[in-house]
Amino acid sequence: MSRPEVAAKQKKLSEAQRKLVALEREKYSTQWAAKASEAYGKILTRYPVMQRADDAKAQGEVMLLAVGQEKPVLKAKASGGSYRVPAKLLVPDTEYVWTMTVAGNEIGSARFRTLNAEALAQVEHRRPSERADFSDRLLFALMLQEMGAVEEARESWAKLAQERTDLPELAAFAK
Repeated sequence: MSRPEVAAKQKKLSEAQRKLVALEREKYSTQWAAKASEAYGKILTRYPVMQRADDAKAQGEVMLLAVGQEKPVLKAKASGGSYRVPAKLLVPDTEYVWTMTVAGNEIGSARFRTLNAEALAQVEHRRPSERADFSDRLLFALMLQEMGAVEEARESWAKLAQERTDLPELAAFAK
């Protein structure tokens, strides 16, 4: 059922039925958040944590390479321990390697793969508006997490956590 069909169906419901649907949606969302929180906690224990607080404060250089290419996709200055690569530089279904150096010393590197074009189209098709119901935005964050779009999912979790401080699991996902 498409969103317009669901919206039309909901308009036909009585106020009591709408409240019941909203409560069920909230219950479903909360249950999934709890299950996802448990699973995410298990995944987090498998990855090493780099303690680089001092390096994160220094200005460094980020270099991004597409695997198999010699010329960097990006070379940029970064500070504050993070850098957001402009999406327009990334090609769907491509593996990349990034490195971060401070004063000529490599302080971190990693590999990642972008989603394929079909998955990106699915994400854009299902992206809820900023004014969408909380449960719709929560389900979207879960979808992103399941697809492997971790960074975008993390941003969605952070927004949801700010809105619903009574659900500490949301804040855990944002980290």
